[in-house]
Amino acid sequence: MPRELLDGSAVSKDLLAIIDWVVDAGAADVIGVTGSFLVGACNARSDIDLVCYGPRGYEAAQALFAERALIQPYEGDAQTRLYIRRAKYMTGSSFDALMRQEARKLQGLTTGAGAHINCEPLRADGDRTLAGVVAQEVGAISVLARVTDHTEGLATPAVYGIAVDTVIGSAARKGVVQAEERLLPSRQRERRVLSGTGRLMNMAAVGPHQHALVRPAR
Repeated sequence: MPRELLDGSAVSKDLLAIIDWVVDAGAADVIGVTGSFLVGACNARSDIDLVCYGPRGYEAAQALFAERALIQPYEGDAQTRLYIRRAKYMTGSSFDALMRQEARKLQGLTTGAGAHINCEPLRADGDRTLAGVVAQEVGAISVLARVTDHTEGLATPAVYGIAVDTVIGSAARKGVVQAEERLLPSRQRERRVLSGTGRLMNMAAVGPHQHALVRPAR
């Protein structure tokens, strides 16, 4: 990004240090800046929004977020700040449950300004995961569901195989949700209950699943 878009604030200086790290790590082609800094709408209170592309980008981003000279994790009182930041989007989640989910994300606080920084993993240009998929959207839905397959849940757009336990709110075509449990192989039904909002899709050619919850960028 053009350095003239930065305003000289503490968070801008943090971003410059992060950009220098990315360049030195040889990851400038797989980690980028987005959000307010990209469009020149940043100020001293701005967050830093990054994106990373594909497996190599994700590995580089993991290394970046482990660099304590640049980024600190959400710990102690900072976790309360993060909970307040996220709770309005996760109605009904307990503090512990939300923190477990947030700990999986690439996010933290910049060491200098203490600004929130996050990185969204995106699919690489050559990713063929969704190539050949035939999908029919059947409506918006909010559910409590068990994840049956999360192998394609890392990058955006994420696709999860799910088995629906409870429908919280739905505009989906009648009968689709009830069919979900029957269509997923019984050996795939397992493990975790999640609260999710996405687009329920009638899928073909995504592993063994005929239905999946598709999540857009967060």
